[in-house]
Amino acid sequence: MKLRFLGVILLISFTGCVSLSSLKPLIELGKSDKLKEKTLKEETENFLKIKEAIEKGELKKGLSKEEFLKDYPPPVVVIPEGNLERWVYKRGESSWFSSDKIYLFFDSEYILEDWQIKGSSLSSE
Repeated sequence: MKLRFLGVILLISFTGCVSLSSLKPLIELGKSDKLKEKTLKEETENFLKIKEAIEKGELKKGLSKEEFLKDYPPPVVVIPEGNLERWVYKRGESSWFSSDKIYLFFDSEYILEDWQIKGSSLSSE
């Protein structure tokens, strides 16, 4: 993608018809790609931090949402389910449908009630 972006810039440059206004959309596209890469990297790092905490027995049931967020990263998405909230963590580069996921369940008082690990490369299902 970066190579293609550079190629477009060079092509435009060599035509002699370059104006700042014509380059602005291309510059913005480059910035959005960097933001996407950063976001995907953060999702993966967050997933791995939660996975490690579970595997080491560091994550404890009974934590309030506020206590949890002091020590651990926020989820990719929060799904309301009746009186519960399901927090979803996944690797950034993974698909929503066929990837490793960690679900944390918070009760109606926002206390960590349970978690579930799903996926082929994780240690427990």
